[in-house]
Amino acid sequence: MQLEFKDENILLALPFKSKNKYLLEEKEFIYALSFDLRVLKPSDAYTLLKKGLQKGLITSKNGLISPSISIL
Repeated sequence: MQLEFKDENILLALPFKSKNKYLLEEKEFIYALSFDLRVLKPSDAYTLLKKGLQKGLITSKNGLISPSISIL
């Protein structure tokens, strides 16, 4: 999966916006991108999630992830 930075930001926001939620479980995030929205394969959605965490665009606490900035 080779995406530009801007595209990654949009993809990271999609699961939160589509579910209108600020907190998601990791599996819920991956499921939303892979099966609900059908934009990424599950392995690519997982890779995107890990990249977002590494870049600080999303955070993880107590098994839940959330965006680092307001997107809703």
